[in-house]
Amino acid sequence: MSEEKKKLQKYETLLRCSDILVYEYHPDTDIAIKLDQSLDEADRIENYMSQIEKRDWLKPCDRDRYVQFIRGMSDGSIEIESASSGNDRMLNRIKKMYIADGETGEEYLLLSKKDITFQRSIENKYREQAQRDSMTQLYNRVSGKELIEDYLKHKTPYEACGMMVIDVDYFKGVNDSYGHLFGDKVLMSVASLLMQHFGEDSIVSRIGGDEFTVFIRNTENKTLISRTSDFIKAIRRLTYEENDYTPTCSVGVCFVPENIPYSGYEQIFGNADWALYQAKRQGRNRYVFCDNLHRFEEDILEKADIPSQIDARYFQNDILATAFEVFEKSTGFNEAMELMLKIIGIRFQLDRISVLRGDLAEQKCRYMFCWQKDGMQDVSGKEFTFSKEGFLEFYRKYDEYNTIVLNYDHMEKFSPKAQAVLMQGGAKTVLYVAAYLEGEYRGVVSFVSTEQKRFWSMDKRRELSEVVKLFSAYRKRRIGVNKCDCGYMNVSEYDNLTGLISFSRFRDDVEHIIVSKTGLPHIMVYSDIENFTEYNKAYGYKKGDILLKEFANYIIGTMSKQEETYFSRIVSDQFILFMPYDVNIPDMDYKVKLLNDAFIRSIVGEDNPTGVRIRTGIYRITDECRHAAEAIDAANLARKQIKAEDDMNVVVYDAASHRN
Repeated sequence: MSEEKKKLQKYETLLRCSDILVYEYHPDTDIAIKLDQSLDEADRIENYMSQIEKRDWLKPCDRDRYVQFIRGMSDGSIEIESASSGNDRMLNRIKKMYIADGETGEEYLLLSKKDITFQRSIENKYREQAQRDSMTQLYNRVSGKELIEDYLKHKTPYEACGMMVIDVDYFKGVNDSYGHLFGDKVLMSVASLLMQHFGEDSIVSRIGGDEFTVFIRNTENKTLISRTSDFIKAIRRLTYEENDYTPTCSVGVCFVPENIPYSGYEQIFGNADWALYQAKRQGRNRYVFCDNLHRFEEDILEKADIPSQIDARYFQNDILATAFEVFEKSTGFNEAMELMLKIIGIRFQLDRISVLRGDLAEQKCRYMFCWQKDGMQDVSGKEFTFSKEGFLEFYRKYDEYNTIVLNYDHMEKFSPKAQAVLMQGGAKTVLYVAAYLEGEYRGVVSFVSTEQKRFWSMDKRRELSEVVKLFSAYRKRRIGVNKCDCGYMNVSEYDNLTGLISFSRFRDDVEHIIVSKTGLPHIMVYSDIENFTEYNKAYGYKKGDILLKEFANYIIGTMSKQEETYFSRIVSDQFILFMPYDVNIPDMDYKVKLLNDAFIRSIVGEDNPTGVRIRTGIYRITDECRHAAEAIDAANLARKQIKAEDDMNVVVYDAASHRN
């Protein structure tokens, strides 16, 4: 047997064992050829692209992705759903590779398709198991919190909700008297009872030991009262064969009515936990409702011994809006930073916050600002060095929001010296947020918990990332003012990277138009570049700067020359546009999407390996809009509604769906 035949037999065996189907696609003739296990032609499809459009074996969204994938100019893979012969849905992974015919020079695609439906179902099964408490099969603390936060993020203003925090009374005595096996049986029976009473429309979690939470979606206050009372009575009816033990529980309840300012998980849980404490103080075996949605905040403020000159609104309003106000009202940058660190520390219940300036050339880092709770180990004023390798190991961990979460018991990838630096002062969990100035990495802000490990949700990471960007923006303004005072330069009214007007000048000019109400209809358009961090990592900051400049020039090129049009870069990859618009133009969001997508294709092509895209929020200025800040916030809020998995990357602000 010849060597060629031996190789062919090996390929046939490999294809049979791996269940891989192989195709050729010839772009010049638009012909697809299905190959058999011997790599001989088994079927031929002419006019392949038009056949894809006609057939219903792909979902419309996957059909578009598949066509773009085939037309792309680089190797890669894609996962799409297709219909089998029995009309069941299958998940396929398709890989492609460009091949050049050695004789004719023709370039064509070699495609492989593998059914990964079973593999993905197993992965989903393990993912589901990871979300569950192993003993009770309820959601664990982390997954339950994520589900609640996701619901709160997307619920309409017209939905009310409630949370119960439940604690089995004197449970330690149960373990001590009857043993841990019986204690586990009690916990499982309580978990089963919770699912019977609340499972269908609720998120039921075991958050540790004998403590549970129940989050009830879209409920009325009277219904929440009734269901809580019924559960308290039901748990008293539980009996066990082993002994005469009868469980009771204490319950703290927080009800969140419809049409109120946004309440996050921490606020709702904190209020319910406060109510649980009151139930225990009153003798246990009862439930207590939180009588004030700000009860938990008030409790925190009282314990924190906050000076009376700090406005209480700063602990309740949106954290970014609070930061804007603090910096605008403060007489100096240092004063604003010290106040903001204290507000964040108290509001997020942290033990220490540090702003560290890094010098990559000298491989040194030093503390610029530091806030810490009373009694905490003082680490401020220290300077320490780092190695290039240690810095790269750290830097590569930054996520899409430029954040890193480190826990003291998972630091094995770092050297002992790096561990000592990163987890200073007995830290259990540290959230690091990168600080950039004019696109240059300048250091980090660390948010430290020392008493116990802490879970940081992606929402909280994103919030603090936006605040740190604001720190950098105001530091840049401060540097400009200082240089002006020293006679080195005048404060520029233009962005020195893109040449656009500065954001402060933009706000002043737009404020004048909005307040004066010229009568022309205007829109505020807030855009950013999703995955811009990944683009910088892949191609470097110079390429990132070019991308920002190209986007600014592209938008300018699409605008007609008319009065009352202003365009600015807010910070980093975020841009803001204010302009008149024609109210008779339909599908404004779709037309903006086409412009956004066309720009990305012109820069990175169809393949787009880093996944960058433009996200845009649009706000139509109404008579009710009184200030530029309101319009900017509304457009930004619309932008934030866009998720990474959404096909539509433009959202028009809808007052009804965003009303507090």
